[in-house]
This record gives sequence, C-alpha cells and structure tokens, in this order.
Amino acid sequence: MTSILTQHGKALCRLSGIIGALIIVAASLSAQETEIPMDDSGRVFLLTAEMARSAGLYTDVEGFVEARLFQQPDSTCFLEISTTVDGRTVRHRRVLSTEQVSALRMRISQTAARTVRKDTTAVDRSGRSAFLQGMIGLSLSYYGFAFPIAVESEQAEVSMGLYLVGGALSYVIASASTAEGPVTRAQAAAFTYHATRGAFQGTAVYCLIAGENSSLRWAVPVGAVGSALLGTEAFNSVGEKGTPLGEIDTKGVFEDFGILAGIGAAYLIRSGDAFDVAPQDLRLLSGSILAGSVAGYAVGSALTDSYRYTSGDAQVIQTIATIGAFAAFTLLDVAGNEPRKPFVMAGLTGGLGGLGLGAVLCAHSHYPEDDGTSVRLASSAGVVFGLGVAYLVSKEPRDRTPFLVLGTAGAIGGFLIASSGADRVSDETAYERRWELHVNPVGLAVAAMSSKRPADGWSIPLASLSIGL
Repeated sequence: MTSILTQHGKALCRLSGIIGALIIVAASLSAQETEIPMDDSGRVFLLTAEMARSAGLYTDVEGFVEARLFQQPDSTCFLEISTTVDGRTVRHRRVLSTEQVSALRMRISQTAARTVRKDTTAVDRSGRSAFLQGMIGLSLSYYGFAFPIAVESEQAEVSMGLYLVGGALSYVIASASTAEGPVTRAQAAAFTYHATRGAFQGTAVYCLIAGENSSLRWAVPVGAVGSALLGTEAFNSVGEKGTPLGEIDTKGVFEDFGILAGIGAAYLIRSGDAFDVAPQDLRLLSGSILAGSVAGYAVGSALTDSYRYTSGDAQVIQTIATIGAFAAFTLLDVAGNEPRKPFVMAGLTGGLGGLGLGAVLCAHSHYPEDDGTSVRLASSAGVVFGLGVAYLVSKEPRDRTPFLVLGTAGAIGGFLIASSGADRVSDETAYERRWELHVNPVGLAVAAMSSKRPADGWSIPLASLSIGL
C-alpha cells in the first residue's frame, strides 16, 4: 500500500512540475508582448488589406496582407505588418509612439463601419440599447400623444387609453424591427437625432401649407409622421453607407444652429419685439425653420466631406458656438443695449462665429469622444460657478450684467482648462495650425462692473488671440 502511494506521489510531483513549468513559460511569453485592439471600441484586432485601403493606410507597403498591434511590458507599442514577397510571407515590425497609436486607432475607428471583414460574421449591435432608449422616450413624450390628439375624444379614458396603446405600439414596432441585424451606435444616433428634429420639421411643413388655418389636431400627427419617416430613413442610410458617428454628430450640430438661426431670422423680420407667434406669422416661422435646417445641414455636409470630424469634435464645436452666442449677449449688455432684437442679432452672429471657429480648430486636430464630453461638461460647470460668484458679489439681484459676464467668463475658463488637458490627435497628412486664446476674467469683470473708462496710461486686457501657421 505504501509503495502504491509512493508511486502516486511521485507521479503527482512530476505532473505538478510539468504544469508549473508550462505556467512559467506561458507567463514569460505573455509578459513579452500582448496583442491590443486597433480601434477605440476594442473590436478590431486585425487590419486587413481591404480595411487598410479604405482607411488610406500603408499604401506604400508592397504586398500588404494584414497588420496587428502589440504592446510590450514597458508600454511601448509596435505594429506587426505581414506582406507577401515572392510567394513568401514576411513580417515587419514598426515601433509606434503614443501619438501614432492614437492616430491609427482614430483612423481605423472612422473607417471600421465602412469595411466588412471577410473572415467574420459578427454583427455590430452596440447601438441597440441607445436606440431603444431613444425610442421609448419618443414613444411616451410624442408618438403616444399623436393618437388622442388626432381622434379628439371627449372621454378622458379613451384619450388616456389611446396614448398608452399608441406609445407602447410605437416602441414594440421599433423593437421588433431591430430584433436582428446590425444596430450601430451611429445608426442609433442618426435615428434619435432625425426623429426628434423631424417632428419639428414635419410640423413646420404642415404649418407652411395650412398657414393661419393650422390646427393642433393635424400638426402633431403630421409631425409624428415626419419624425418616423426621417428617423427611419437616417437609420437605413447610415447602415448602408457606414457613416461614422462623428460625421452624424457634426452635421447635427450645424443643423441645430440652422434651425435656431431660422427662428431668430423670423423674429427679426416680423414687426414688434414680442416673442409670441401670431397665426399670420406661422408661414414665416415655418419657412424660416425649414430653410435654416436645410442650410445648416448643407454646411455640415460640406465640412464633413472635406474634413474628418469626431464625435468629440462635434461637442467642442457646439460648446464654442454656445459660448460665442452668450459672449455676444454679454458684450451687448455691457454696452447698455435694451431692445430685444439687437440681442437676437448678436446671439446669431456670435453663435455662427463660434461655429466657424470651432470648425477650424477641429479640422486637423481632433478631440476623442471622452475629451469632447469633458470640455462640454467643464464649460457647463464653469457657467454654474460663474453664476454662483455673481450671486455672492452682486449688490443688485435684478442686474443681469454680473451674471452674464461671470457666467460667460466661467464657461470660457472651463473650456480652456478642459481643452488644455485633452489628448488631441492631429491628422498625419495635414499641416499643424495652432490657435491660442487667452481670456482675462478679471478684465471682463472690471469692464462689466465699471461704467468709467480707465485712466490714461494703463488698461486691462480682456483677451488675446495668437495664431500660428
């Protein structure tokens, strides 16, 4: 019995030794290099020849077959490129810097939606959750109301039942139609954007036709139809073309400001300073909204055809445009203007100027999505901080000047702080254009609080802009 146990013990020791050796070898091998994803979503590990051609990468490498990205224990990365030379497979390695890895991942992320790998059958459904969340919001906040409004029942029970059934039915149809097949993040964003704006655009088309005879009974259902049609068309178009998320978001920013510009233009054209909408003004307002929407979308399309904007870039452009509008409000208020129409004109001018500045700043140097979100939120936090300070230092709560000045200064400060820490990626083929904007919040505050001109011989700078080409 003892002999048998001894033999088993020796066998177990040998087996343990073999397993331990294998573990040590595996650990040493894994410590040497690790394959890492080549895109921001962590889905692409193999760059095929087809995807490389679509992205315009490594066109100088003859016989390119595929490429993989690896990381060494010291965090340095290298690219392993496989080529075919005289019927033989040859592998080359290129060491990449952190900036080169970021640029490579951004380029592949932008083109991954356009390229279908032949060696995989995976379907991208990463956007279905966002799609369904947007759909349930639309169903309960808009589509559901279209049914009782169209029927005009006098019974509250019937109206409530139609609302609940209509809202639930809208969601069920959308959920069932996307039960299979790809639903990318770009498709979800395109649907949500065009479905929400499509509601306004559909209503605007109806009011443009009906004019003074427009009624809520038809305006809301027609808007719901426009919402569903435009949202579905955008969803399908993005799926067929593989439009990147950054392109969708950028076009949306410009279209939104086009709609706001249309509303502002209609207000400037009509007589009077009141912000109400009379029946005779419906055609003017509806036509301006539609014209502004088309113009904004056209400008956004032209820019995204020429430059590759990311989702982070879109958020930064939107933030700069918003700051530009409020900065224009602030300057006009400091100058002592009271009428409403000059403020609307200033807001439109500042907003459109901010759009142009943001588009130029992000044309060749891009913000990752997380950094773009950080910039937008930091600017919002800066506004809140500035308003809080204004409440503390203002002696007259009804005086809006300190709130506008400090709120705008806070927004600019939050933007500059977050933007300075962003890990921006420059295009490889473009020259670098550097813009530096320095704002002096103290100068803005003094200019707002004091109505007197500083004594001769000294001045307080408000801001400085340096441009390097």
